[in-house]
Amino acid sequence: MTCKDWEERIALAAEDDPGAERHLAECAACREKAAAWQRDLNWLKEAHREPIAPAHYAAVRARVLAELEHSRRRVWRQIWAAALSAAAILILFLLFPRTAQTPATVGRAFRPVAALPGGAPVERPAAARKSRPTLARRAIRKPAPVQHEPLVVKLLTDDPNVIIYWIADRKGE
Repeated sequence: MTCKDWEERIALAAEDDPGAERHLAECAACREKAAAWQRDLNWLKEAHREPIAPAHYAAVRARVLAELEHSRRRVWRQIWAAALSAAAILILFLLFPRTAQTPATVGRAFRPVAALPGGAPVERPAAARKSRPTLARRAIRKPAPVQHEPLVVKLLTDDPNVIIYWIADRKGE
C-alpha cells in the first residue's frame, strides 16, 4: 500500500488500527501528517470547551418560537381564506339556484279534464297527465327576408394587374 492509501485509515483511527500504527512507525511523512491532524483535533476540542452563555440559548429559542408563531398565523390565514371562499360559493349557490320554476307551473297540481254529472269537474293529478306539445291555433307568418345587395369594395393596388375585390354580406343592416 502507498501512503495515499493509508491517509484515510490514519485520519479515522490512528490509535485503534494496528496496521496504521505499523505504517506510522515505518513512514516519517505519514507521522508528520498524523501529528498535524492530532494538533488540529486538539485545538478544535479546546475551542469547543468554552460553555455557551444562557443568553445565546434564549435568543435562539426566541427566534425559533417567533418563526413557529409566524408559521401558525400563515396557516390560520390560509384556513380562513379557504373558509371564506367556501362561504362565498355557498351564498352564490343559494342566491342563484340552478333551476327556477316558471309562473305557469307554480300552484297548479291538478287540471280539470272532464265533468261529472251535475257539472262538477273531475281532476287528474299532474303526474298522471301526459305531456303534449302545445299547438299554435294559427300559423304565425314571418316577414319575408329583405334581400340586400352585397357590399362590394374594390381595392386598387400599385400594380395594375392586381385588383382586390372584397364582398361583404349586409345582414346586420
